[in-house]
Amino acid sequence: MNDVSNLVHHFVRNHAAEAARVLENCTLDELALFFAQTPSDLATPLFDTMESSIAAACLERMPAEEAAAALGGLAADRAAHLVRRLAPKSKTGIQEALPDDFSRHLNPLLRYREETAGALMQSLVFTVQPEVSAGEALSRLQTSPVRVLNYVYVVARDSTLSGVFSLRELLAADEAEAASVIMNRDVRFLRTDDSLAAVTAHPSWKDFHTLPVLDEQDLFAGALRHKTLRQLSRVADRFQHAGQAGAALGELYRIGLTALAKGALGAEDLQATAADQPGR
Repeated sequence: MNDVSNLVHHFVRNHAAEAARVLENCTLDELALFFAQTPSDLATPLFDTMESSIAAACLERMPAEEAAAALGGLAADRAAHLVRRLAPKSKTGIQEALPDDFSRHLNPLLRYREETAGALMQSLVFTVQPEVSAGEALSRLQTSPVRVLNYVYVVARDSTLSGVFSLRELLAADEAEAASVIMNRDVRFLRTDDSLAAVTAHPSWKDFHTLPVLDEQDLFAGALRHKTLRQLSRVADRFQHAGQAGAALGELYRIGLTALAKGALGAEDLQATAADQPGR
């Protein structure tokens, strides 16, 4: 990797939002060239903040395995948002290349209309059954392969939501106490088909920073964090003035991107260009 590549990659790691803004002003050919030379772990934070239609167009131009690797580093709700924008042919190949464990998070979200609670929620969250003891719940939580939020949802074997308790309440409980004893049965929740406007205006956010989501059959479907709504708001507002320092860094990044693009053309293309000049 040359010095210019190092500089560009360092900028992406430390200023992904500013880098995304610069890239949004490039042509698709320039973007394809850039992402062909960008590791997936660096592409991921760019796709996390880049304008969705541009990000999707970039993913479509990447090999399916590389696009899947970049998507796999995103939160499932953001990945689902981008997958919905892919052309059907690209979508199939990229989804088939996704790791199975990530697909299990992603596929439930794709069932729901965009900008609904179902599309924004985390579908795989930590739950326990009513008869599980506090000690057993704590042991499972510490080794859980799924997302642990700030609350533990008590879900019966028929997938109905029985109650909820906080992590603090779990730690304070007697190890022998059953979840059904610890839990609060008065649970406020969202519906999978609730619109973004309805979700944002839900009065329970003043008391809770995560809310459970029930599907059309009143079954537990997942949970939605208020943080997700704040992230959506930040993405929408990110085109506001970033300050003089950000603008200067963006210009530096643009210079580096141009140099990378020229280098990626290869000696053969440069020689061909020179041969076409007068006097050659």
